[in-house]
Amino acid sequence: MRHLPKWGILFVIGCLCLGYIVVNGQQSYRYNDIRVLMNESMDAAISANYDKSNRVNDGHISLNKRTLEEAFKDEMNQTNMKLAIKDYSFSYLETDEGFLQGVKVKIVDGQGTPYSIAYINKNIIERS
Repeated sequence: MRHLPKWGILFVIGCLCLGYIVVNGQQSYRYNDIRVLMNESMDAAISANYDKSNRVNDGHISLNKRTLEEAFKDEMNQTNMKLAIKDYSFSYLETDEGFLQGVKVKIVDGQGTPYSIAYINKNIIERS
């Protein structure tokens, strides 16, 4: 009977540790799942928005920023995941000649958690 408080305290500490591990595992899974969704959405948006017949130089792609952003937002909204997005932020990596080479996308979800990806293409993207 004298060991009951000691075992009770150990039981409570064990339950708290287990709860912490479960919550962190769920948040990690959510974070990784959203990042994968963002990468797939960016791949689909870029594939849908560049014109392969409009190449002037090899490796240069014509791309419209506004339609890319709209296509990315549409792809993110077509998911079956419960995701309320508050804000989208796009920034572009340009070469010295003024061509786009990469896109960095940052979103903030309903919980206020920021997620960002950087999509850098091996082809140089011509901005329009």
